[in-house]
Amino acid sequence: VKNIPSVLKKADIHVMSSVYDASPESLMEAMCMGLPTIATNVGGIPDYLDKKTGILIEPGNPKELAEKIVYLVKHPEIRKKLGKKARKRILENHDLEKNLDRVLDFLEKKVNKICFVMLEAGPVFKPGEKESVGGAEFQSYLIGKKLKELGFHVSFLIKDSNQKTEILDGIKLVKVPYSRFNFLFVFWKMLKINADVYYQRTGGFITGLVGLVCWVRRKRFVFHVSNIEQCHQGYPKEKSFLVKWFYRFGIKRANTIIVQTEDQKKELYKNFKLKPIVLPNVIDIPKVSKTKKQGFILWVGSLQKRKRPELFWKLAESLPGYKFYMIGGKEASDLGLEIPRFSNFRFLGFVPLSRIDYYFRNAAVFVNTSLPDKEGFPNTYLQAWSNFTPVVTLEFDPDEIICRYKLGFHSKTFGRLVKDVGLLMKNKKKREWLGRNGRKYVEKNHNINNFIKNYIEVFTG
Repeated sequence: VKNIPSVLKKADIHVMSSVYDASPESLMEAMCMGLPTIATNVGGIPDYLDKKTGILIEPGNPKELAEKIVYLVKHPEIRKKLGKKARKRILENHDLEKNLDRVLDFLEKKVNKICFVMLEAGPVFKPGEKESVGGAEFQSYLIGKKLKELGFHVSFLIKDSNQKTEILDGIKLVKVPYSRFNFLFVFWKMLKINADVYYQRTGGFITGLVGLVCWVRRKRFVFHVSNIEQCHQGYPKEKSFLVKWFYRFGIKRANTIIVQTEDQKKELYKNFKLKPIVLPNVIDIPKVSKTKKQGFILWVGSLQKRKRPELFWKLAESLPGYKFYMIGGKEASDLGLEIPRFSNFRFLGFVPLSRIDYYFRNAAVFVNTSLPDKEGFPNTYLQAWSNFTPVVTLEFDPDEIICRYKLGFHSKTFGRLVKDVGLLMKNKKKREWLGRNGRKYVEKNHNINNFIKNYIEVFTG
């Protein structure tokens, strides 16, 4: 649409049913035109909209949305009142002329240098090597790489005994031999980097250290929650009181906290009285059209207790008529179990990041067996959906999106998991329909090109 104001001028009500959103321009445009808005209570929307300027509803509730639309249709005086106050708020707080001094001040102090403190991110820069890449590290790499493409100076502080700084993919890698016992050296390295913004995503002692650096240097600190455990006062579990205290010190020094789901947002406020913003995990969506699947069932993850790979082995044993492929990192399993030798089961071991899409593209179904409190928002879900592959999860369905958007199945019990996977393997049309839903969902809600501007807003404050 070339002339959006002319379209908005003809409308009576503006509706936003977003699952994620930071600072939506369409909302500001509608408010500026004096349109009453009904929007979901997610991300940055509540920063613009409240009961005086519009109507907020919970996401994924079409019945409530319909009721609010009918309510505004029947009450034109309420529409007029909300629209008038919405326009007033935008003109007072977001008019360019009124805020010109603030804009010029920002340009003079432009954020240019961003440091990602991601100690375990080394392997993501060398995808051919046999080292597993964690989800938080992969997400940080995607964001950092895109920021570099947009002209920001990006550096990563990573753990490496070889302390020689190098440039890979245009990103500066600053290396430190990290442990809590040489934290003063790491502290000095961060000071020396002298970034405008420090971003940290995996919680722990290092969170407190980044918070301390930013507090001392008066730099901006962005902390990104990786899983719901990090929203609890007792995190990190099985660590000393000092580490837990230092973690809490760090997140309380963050200028902005990002969470992945509404559940994480509620838990963080409940336990810390902190107000984070919700931003989705992102993916650089592969340019592939729907292809013919090879028909195997896929599991991808590290061989750790929290991933419960033994349940996938049990699933393969329960469905002997189908092929099962398991991809896992090179680290030895701490489960005390041997990988089974079923005729329909194949363990592929480590697969480089550069080749992993081949398996997601050819899988009929992707299965997740992780413990629900140990996950944030799995990258594997995004990789599966972007390749038209439905997801069947035993327990973890973040914000119930799999059920709400028909992206696969949330089984909840192992017996149901067996039935759900068996049903999809027998029903090709159902699989393909769920796969198409997944691709559409990812394109709309997780495409890095659509959301990088939201991350820039966070970094620039």
